[in-house]
Amino acid sequence: MKQTLSAIQKFCMQSAVDAQNIIEVGADPRLVIVTGNTKYEQSYTNIDQTLKTEKLAELRIVGARPIFIAGSSYEGEEEALLKAFTELKAQHHLAVMIIAPRKIARADTIAELAMRLGVATIKRTLITNRHRADVIILDTIGELGQLYGIADFVFVGGSLIKRGGHNIFGAGRAR
Repeated sequence: MKQTLSAIQKFCMQSAVDAQNIIEVGADPRLVIVTGNTKYEQSYTNIDQTLKTEKLAELRIVGARPIFIAGSSYEGEEEALLKAFTELKAQHHLAVMIIAPRKIARADTIAELAMRLGVATIKRTLITNRHRADVIILDTIGELGQLYGIADFVFVGGSLIKRGGHNIFGAGRAR
């Protein structure tokens, strides 16, 4: 193990316990630092007005529209979320929903489900100046954190199925 660990230039560990553990299995203590959990140090929802305006324009969300984000959704949750959205839409005609599936490969399946439910849908990567839809399926990586900052309502997946809910940081099972 020492030979394998010697190829690593820096060990950024989440806690002092983690740092001690990696040292005990052979890491050079001079290369070990404790960085904490960077997930919790990010300010996901704190985006300035300029960035918010830019994101809304990129997504073709124009005007005062309530925005509902379903982040890290799992198979078995989207149908209930889309049905809830159609009820929200009945009361708030300008509402928009962004679904960010936990597995991007499911984007087409979710789009088909939304279309069967009669909801105008588009994948994020297909949005152009001509496109506007009631539901946007996020098929990109690294964008969801900032988009939470434009939302009026947020659902974070895992709690509508037997899995355990997540939090806005994606830190895992609810406790």
